Amino acid sequence: MGSCMSSTQPIIMPQSNVPEKVSEKDVEILMEQIADEIRLEEDEKLRQTLRHLNTI
Repeated sequence: MGSCMSSTQPIIMPQSNVPEKVSEKDVEILMEQIADEIRLEEDEKLRQTLRHLNTI
């Protein structure tokens, strides 16, 4: 019974799996990059749709 782990026992992760702290500015930059990628994908979908409509 002593080998059972309590559900309140914290799980210790190896250091390599612990994410490093990122600054708010880094998060803003990453979010902006993701938004740019989404816009590019949406632009490409729109271009394909317009090309398709032009062939109808």
